Amino acid sequence: MAILNAFHLKKYYGRDEGLVKALDDVNVSVENGQFAAIIGISGSGKSTLLNMLGGLDAPTSCSVKVEGRSLEKLTEEQLTVFRRQRIGFIFQNYNLIPYLTAVERLRGMER
Repeated sequence: MAILNAFHLKKYYGRDEGLVKALDDVNVSVENGQFAAIIGISGSGKSTLLNMLGGLDAPTSCSVKVEGRSLEKLTEEQLTVFRRQRIGFIFQNYNLIPYLTAVERLRGMER
């Protein structure tokens, strides 16, 4: 059973000559118990994709479903609760303490 689905996912910024297609027709499906990695060069849309899949940002078009729930149908409050209970984020450069290792940072989150 797929716990995450997004088909024909698009995220566009700007318009006309300034149109940037950060994601253009991306398909993702992750089965329960499956591990997945998102890799690519800088600027290829990895962070944008994760923001869409985690409900932090809304896609230009497509439906993102996590555990059968369409994220675009949730209110901001429902999304906040959903992320708090079902999704985990470790941000790349957000308020990190430079002298701690990744393991030490995670241990600090347990408290």
